[in-house]
Amino acid sequence: MKKFFLFTLLYTSCHFSFSANLYSRNDGSWDDPGNWSTTPGGPSCSCLPSETDNVTVNNNLSFTNLTVKTGGSISIENGQSLQGSTITIQGGLFDLQNGQVIANNLNVQSGNINVGAIAQITTSNSFTNYSNGVVVNGTLTSYGTFQNLGYIDGSGFLGHTPFETTGNVNPLITDFTVFVAPVKLTGISYTIESSHINLKWKTIAEKNNAGFEIYKSEDGINFQLIGFQEGKNNTTGITEYIYSLPVNSSCYIKLIQFDNDGQHEDLKTIFVDLSGNSNIPLIYPNPVVAGETVNVNIDNSNNKTSSYSTSIYDLNGSLLKQMDSSSNLNSISTKELKPGTYIVEIVTEKGRHQEYLIVR
Repeated sequence: MKKFFLFTLLYTSCHFSFSANLYSRNDGSWDDPGNWSTTPGGPSCSCLPSETDNVTVNNNLSFTNLTVKTGGSISIENGQSLQGSTITIQGGLFDLQNGQVIANNLNVQSGNINVGAIAQITTSNSFTNYSNGVVVNGTLTSYGTFQNLGYIDGSGFLGHTPFETTGNVNPLITDFTVFVAPVKLTGISYTIESSHINLKWKTIAEKNNAGFEIYKSEDGINFQLIGFQEGKNNTTGITEYIYSLPVNSSCYIKLIQFDNDGQHEDLKTIFVDLSGNSNIPLIYPNPVVAGETVNVNIDNSNNKTSSYSTSIYDLNGSLLKQMDSSSNLNSISTKELKPGTYIVEIVTEKGRHQEYLIVR
């Protein structure tokens, strides 16, 4: 009897796995073992989630590839953001109650996805669904292929290109058309080194992109070509560029994108301030709880900045809100913003400043 019991115990332990409960601890990478704990707010377990674990995301995380299998789940409840390459659902639950997911590909083979009323999923390459367990009460948008071979329930919004259809969905769902620009710029900034600056920018998707011409101007009117950064041609995810250039005094930098067929588009012009009086706006609090007020504070001493405008964009580049001010302190209400990540752009006489705003 004892030998039989021992054999049964060993057989069971070798052939069945148990789901663990894991909680994220810090913003950063999904693949960092230090970012996970077995208790909410607890110490690091020095482990990584498996495909069958029950994972609660309390922070903004980047990932490469995520898979959820039967018995497992990923839950995002408090406005956090997941950003990466491919998500595959093979059973289990992907529960996005309140937050944002940006991925190249979302492949739902089986299982369940829940997109809450104030949540959004964006794919740059493909969305494929074979399941009848997808519920969208928020927003799901694909800038690539949109293939629904299952059923999508809910009363939210489905976005797709003019070449795609949404398939079999609940009649209460609203579908809308999105248009894909050759290059979608999500942010541009610079850092100052001893004898040069590092110009940094990101794109969320590229199509037929030959590269970027970089121009410099002392007065913001007359620009001179100073460099070229080769593009990635076609991409479906986020690409970051860094270009170093010598700058000895304050100036304007313009970025122009060129397609392989020679067509081009002015993307952004920014002001690089090396005078020590950069007037970089202070945006606080950030992150902010949905419904609360965000303050924009600009150093207006010595009349450096007499007026400015503040614009808020979503990550697709759509303008959501715009305000003008002549005061050094302005307030932005977030009552109309769903939890997620936005781009705040502030334009003054000195140039443009962009910063991500996280609404939770």
